[in-house]
Amino acid sequence: MANLIRGMEILVALADLLNDICRKEGGIRRNDPRIWEDYLHKLTEDEWQDIITALNHIHQTSPGCVLPQDAGVLIAAQEALTKSRLLGKSFVGKPNVTKSGNKKLAWQVTMTLREVANRVNGTHVPNRPGNIEDVQDLPQPTTTFNEVFSEQ
Repeated sequence: MANLIRGMEILVALADLLNDICRKEGGIRRNDPRIWEDYLHKLTEDEWQDIITALNHIHQTSPGCVLPQDAGVLIAAQEALTKSRLLGKSFVGKPNVTKSGNKKLAWQVTMTLREVANRVNGTHVPNRPGNIEDVQDLPQPTTTFNEVFSEQ
């Protein structure tokens, strides 16, 4: 069974990391080991499910924060995760990355969670690799579950 709280915690932590990269470096690079090695390759199937569950919860409770293209990514990710589980394969774990074809989808989920978290937070952090001057002096994101998802 999916764990909504754990999904929100992972979502917030990963969104904060991605926003910090954007603030410091101007944007996110696709093969950044801080994202893949430190997070995405370490996530279990249960944790991926938790992230998808958290994003779906936001979609249900704050529909304006999840755009139609975001919802499409969530549907595709859920289908791929279900298929991976049925086949007994890892969704994105290192051994199956190139074989599973889910690396691109995992990246889309990662970018989606950043955008959704930023919309929920009312934060705008441009993601333009190489344009550090565009993001200097942007506000820091909130870092706790209660700050991000409290009733307004």
